[in-house]
Amino acid sequence: MISYSHIARYIVFFTLFAGLASISSAQTLPRAGRDFTFGIIEGPDNLDSSASSLLTLTVASHHIGCGVITSAAGYTEQFTFAPDSLTVIQLPLSLMHLNDLGKTNKGILVHTSEPVNLTLHDYAPQAGDATQIFPDEALDTSYVASEWGLYDDPGENNHCQFLVSTKDDGTIVTITPTVQTMLGQPPNVPFSVTLNRGECYIVKADITDFPVTTSLANSKIVSTKPVSVIVGTTCGYVPLEFESCNELLDELIGKKWWGEHYFVQPLGNLDTICEIVITSDRSFFATVNGSLSLSSSNRLTLEFSGTAEIVTSVPTEMTQLARGSSKTFAGISDPTMVTILDTSLYADSMIFVSPHFNGSPFQHWAPIIYPTASANQIMLDGRPLTNYIEPTSIIHGSTFSAITPSMNMGIHTLYSPVPIFALGTGFDNADAYSFIAGTTAPYVPHDTIHHSLLLKPEPAQTCSDFGVVVSLDSSIGPLENVISIEVPITYDPATLLFVDVEPLAVLQSATYTVDSTAPGILIVNIFGTPIISGKDLFRIVFAGKRATGSTMLNTSVTINACGESVERITSGPIAFSVAPGVEALRRALLAQSTTATICQPLTILLSTDSIVAPSDGLVPIQIEVTYDTSVQKFVQSIPGALFTNVFYTESGQIAGDYLLHVTTPQTVSGSDTLLLLKLQPVTGDSNVTIHAKITYLLCGDTVTKDLVLNYPVVVPIDSAHTTMTISTVPVTYGNPTSADVTLSGLPNTANVTHFDLYLTYNHDVITYSGAVLGGTLTSGWTVSSSVSIDPNTDKITFTSNGGPLGVSGILAHLLFQTFISDSSSTPIHVSSSLPSANGGCEILYQSPAASTLFLGKELCGDSILRAFLERQVIVIQNAQQSPSGDLDVTLQAGQTEDVSYTITNTLGQPIASGTVHCTPGVQNVLIPLPSGLASGAYILRVESNRAIASRKILLVR
Repeated sequence: MISYSHIARYIVFFTLFAGLASISSAQTLPRAGRDFTFGIIEGPDNLDSSASSLLTLTVASHHIGCGVITSAAGYTEQFTFAPDSLTVIQLPLSLMHLNDLGKTNKGILVHTSEPVNLTLHDYAPQAGDATQIFPDEALDTSYVASEWGLYDDPGENNHCQFLVSTKDDGTIVTITPTVQTMLGQPPNVPFSVTLNRGECYIVKADITDFPVTTSLANSKIVSTKPVSVIVGTTCGYVPLEFESCNELLDELIGKKWWGEHYFVQPLGNLDTICEIVITSDRSFFATVNGSLSLSSSNRLTLEFSGTAEIVTSVPTEMTQLARGSSKTFAGISDPTMVTILDTSLYADSMIFVSPHFNGSPFQHWAPIIYPTASANQIMLDGRPLTNYIEPTSIIHGSTFSAITPSMNMGIHTLYSPVPIFALGTGFDNADAYSFIAGTTAPYVPHDTIHHSLLLKPEPAQTCSDFGVVVSLDSSIGPLENVISIEVPITYDPATLLFVDVEPLAVLQSATYTVDSTAPGILIVNIFGTPIISGKDLFRIVFAGKRATGSTMLNTSVTINACGESVERITSGPIAFSVAPGVEALRRALLAQSTTATICQPLTILLSTDSIVAPSDGLVPIQIEVTYDTSVQKFVQSIPGALFTNVFYTESGQIAGDYLLHVTTPQTVSGSDTLLLLKLQPVTGDSNVTIHAKITYLLCGDTVTKDLVLNYPVVVPIDSAHTTMTISTVPVTYGNPTSADVTLSGLPNTANVTHFDLYLTYNHDVITYSGAVLGGTLTSGWTVSSSVSIDPNTDKITFTSNGGPLGVSGILAHLLFQTFISDSSSTPIHVSSSLPSANGGCEILYQSPAASTLFLGKELCGDSILRAFLERQVIVIQNAQQSPSGDLDVTLQAGQTEDVSYTITNTLGQPIASGTVHCTPGVQNVLIPLPSGLASGAYILRVESNRAIASRKILLVR
């Protein structure tokens, strides 16, 4: 409790202090440096699915130099900078603590060869903010969170947060949150965590009940070693109750930098309102232009118009905010938050950047507070402040004034003979940013240090690994402060296969990246943590691809090294031989295919004859398969299991020249499948040829295996539905006869417009003379003359002149001329495949062969003479079932010979077959019948070297 007498005492104190005409700057807060530690709090990305933050780190310096950025999360990048020039580095979004809670490894460490200023900007359309990043020497071990409150629209999932990052191992951080955290830590109860270099701890307020004033303000952060603390809100409403969503982002100063005397002015030249938050670790009073205010819970928020001089009764930290668009004032868009420094921390030389983002025309400002009398000596971008047209304002009758010049995008410098204070600010449509302008620091002198890079190859041979040790001729010492080294190495990729980089002593105490994406080029980047020391760098592991008397390994003439000394690292090429190895592949390469049928996919399989083992040393390079696209089309390619975890490209599928190319050849094993290629035939072809060429490395040699695959593409056949019959009548000698061919069972979906009939008979007894089509299924069609396929078979072609063939009925009346009678006879067999085009795919409706017997009328009964005249040497005179169940056949033969027989059912399917021995004349032979044979009609067919005879038989079981 503070008495009124104490209040009066403070008023006297404020009045006396406010009248001071000069400012002491004995202790200046470092804003430029060579080592920085920080992290990135959650941005606005979770508030809007269309928002995506662009994280940039801007480097500004008066010097030339280089630097490196590292993160334990796996990010590393080196950069260079030039005097008074922009260097903008885009950081990966993965480093943002978007959904993280508690401890992470997402800390960011920056080390440079010369002093620089850093500005972190989280840009998202209508949502971002920026902050200065203080160097490590500015960090403290005691902080109080200067937070803004929350106004969270239901469902907005807004977060108030602070992020602690450390530069030293074993840093114990004790946090006392003022509200319950999202990890359930209760308010006002301290908890401790231990952080190592590059680690972070993110604290977010629990906002499940959408409180208006929930905030982590006045939370305490105490550590055993210096840490960085960044505070912010994913969506800040300023004032709280008016929607003006924008990220708030600011790095805090520690308690050792707190002050008691401040000057402030609006953050934009057209603004008139200041929103101030003052925070301390105890109760305090403050005067604003002499007007007294009292803190509440160690915190004081102030809102006033114009400029102000603010004096506090105890050391405090001050944060200024811009008001949002729902409380629009000219020149102000959305909220932003920035630290205001005590007058004792003012500086005399500054450098800062007004950023630019595509499609975002920020209006940039530079609010400057300066001694009024020195205005003509203070140079902003080479012009005195008195040359700027923007209005100035003397602050509360003091010796200090305020001006807010408009800035163009780019780098800016401020030079002053006296300490001043400046901010970089900017406003866009529903967007804003602000940060403290950076200071300058003197150039660090450099020595020139010379090192040589040494390459020492081990004995090399094909089909085995060997190493090349990369080291320096002398150790890099700690005083050289080398922070990064880039080692590019070139080699012949046709001779050597890169396998790995094994870290030696230097890499084992540093971080490094290896880029081997370009064939024949290897780039190893080494980054110190924070500096590099030692001489043994790494061992490159190669495998010999082919034997050679000499291959070259080379590095750049000058290796790129970044340090506080000028590092000259030179090297030269080395040559060595690759001896022949032992051929290891013992697996044959095969090409196989499934049956090829029109419009049905078939699979081409390329494989080895057995499972490939690692010892086989198979290194595929390329598979090429060529095929005729007019016969078959590409459907799908499936690289085999041997290519699991192998990077490859595929091309040429549609053109009929399929190519699988391995981008990074490596030894494969564990399967026997190289490739499954699926094709679909589109037309029939009796001999299709596919060429496959497999190229691989074997013991350093490039080997090509050519495989040729031949197969027919057949038309699909339906033999289950369609049947065909033929019937004749006996005829006397010399008179023409006819045979009717009847079709049944052709599917309604068939679209037959042409077909061939095949007639097999004894041409010495009858000959085909023509066809009568009237009244048949082929009425109106065109029939061609017969063509002899062999001495016993004629082919007759029928072609439609209109619609397709019907499904059942007489196909044609076939006419024959007879030559011999007297009971002369000949079997007639008829068959056909009826091609149909269905949906662009041809199908054959094939019926079983039908048979009948042409029989001449008996006039003289001389069957022996008839057989002689017909030059038949085999005749079936009788065939009947014997009591034993066998078939008793009476045969008449003209000479001694072996006669083959076949018994088929009416569908033409063979039931039994064999051979019997015959002598000249008539004889009886027994033909055994299969057990379980069903009763019905069958065809007995016998065949000698000179003749064929058939007879229909009826069996009863």
